[in-house]
Amino acid sequence: MKDIETLKEAEQIWVKSLTTADAKLLATLIDERFSFIGPDAQVEDRKAYLAGYEGMRQAGITVESIDLSELDFRVLDEVGIVTGRVAARVTMQGTPILENVRFTRVYRRTPEGWRMLAGQGTRIPNAEPSKGRG
Repeated sequence: MKDIETLKEAEQIWVKSLTTADAKLLATLIDERFSFIGPDAQVEDRKAYLAGYEGMRQAGITVESIDLSELDFRVLDEVGIVTGRVAARVTMQGTPILENVRFTRVYRRTPEGWRMLAGQGTRIPNAEPSKGRG
């Protein structure tokens, strides 16, 4: 049960780092071997992923809120898997946007705690925000 709680804490670090545009905080969570497949099928390594968040303010992007829902946490020995849904309210150059994405994130256990090793998000077209709890 402690593993699930610490995975939930890791997910909250992810949320906080995005809503505060804190790429340094995000870097504490992201593994050196991290890879991400985004909603538009782009592939990013750790450096590119973090650079995207480092440049958010300069690009006029603000994350207003992130709501996680439909969460499922699994631990298999040294691997943690989190699946769920993200509804993110974002402002891009003054235009509000609602992003709805289903995601999978894979963590590995390290002496310092869980580190996100891989992530994948799939955009949900024309979706209403989930009413589930996060």
